[in-house]
Amino acid sequence: MTKFQNAPLSTGVSKQQLTIGLFDSGVGGLSVLSRLAACAVPARYIYFADTGRCPYGNRDAAEIGQFVEEIVGFLSDFKIDALVMACNTSAALARGHAEAAVGSSVKLYDLIGPTCKSLSRSRFSSIGVMATFGTVNSQAFSKGLRSFGYEGDIREVACPRLVPIIESGKLPEHNAMCDLEGALREYLIKLAGMEAIVLGCTHFPFVAPHIERLISEDAQMAKLFPAGLTLIDPATCLVDDIFPGLNEEAKSQPVDLSLPAFKYFTTGTVRDFERTAISCVGRVGGCREISIADISNYHLKPLDRFNAFSVVL
Repeated sequence: MTKFQNAPLSTGVSKQQLTIGLFDSGVGGLSVLSRLAACAVPARYIYFADTGRCPYGNRDAAEIGQFVEEIVGFLSDFKIDALVMACNTSAALARGHAEAAVGSSVKLYDLIGPTCKSLSRSRFSSIGVMATFGTVNSQAFSKGLRSFGYEGDIREVACPRLVPIIESGKLPEHNAMCDLEGALREYLIKLAGMEAIVLGCTHFPFVAPHIERLISEDAQMAKLFPAGLTLIDPATCLVDDIFPGLNEEAKSQPVDLSLPAFKYFTTGTVRDFERTAISCVGRVGGCREISIADISNYHLKPLDRFNAFSVVL
């Protein structure tokens, strides 16, 4: 029997009208946006999906670092109060680039630190991590857990097949579902015996129900986890980090990501982004395309790029 657990934490941003920027390689960060938007805190959100360069998981650190600097420069022009690295690969490999690019008045968040801090205090004697190649190779979750004193077993498994399946926007279709089940079986076998699994890529919470169903309905898969299995969504830890002190009701408000409080940008096409978003979180609105050439201008200093590209909310 699996449980989809909301893991706990705290620290934060004041509860005034906030502008919060988030970015990911694609739609994965919408799982984070959904959690934040469900909180009873007045805010507007600007979401950047680098779909034109997705996936990040197989790219090297230097390349991701440049992407992060460009995206942070772009989002900073919206006078954001907080910035969320809603891509764990970028947080694992290029957080330093984000720190260097973001202004001192902007609070920078990722999901790895809050998750590791929370789980280090948990009852779990073993923790698995499903993530991208980049995140797994960096051992970001293992190092984070150890830094907070966790002494249990840790097993990180790269799951490269999942992001392309999710980004295809075809998850409800039979062929995509068959591909997904095959991939999940492969990865879960490698994580056999773990008491908890961290969904260590922000895309992966979208397939959590499929993991739960697979283990609950397949006796052979269930035997892999004799003590049961708890799935951990790192976004729940981040919520408590950004908005500490909220009760469960205040973190569970209705969400409509198509409202004017949400703005979206993609380096892919609006059509593809919106189609994939529908398969994950429902309808989103107000999405605009920005070319990779234009986003590359944000690697420049603000005055140098002033005439290269401008954007208005």
